[in-house]
Amino acid sequence: MGKREQADLIWNETFVLRSPSQACRGVCTVLSALGLDPNARDLSAARA
Repeated sequence: MGKREQADLIWNETFVLRSPSQACRGVCTVLSALGLDPNARDLSAARA
């Protein structure tokens, strides 16, 4: 898998399919601080 596919897989497995862990909540906090939607179903907005 390429880097993009790897990132999509990790995002889906970590944030979409499972309950967020403490580490996931930290990532969501950073995304919010950067003005990104931590509830996004994919990484397209973060990549833009």
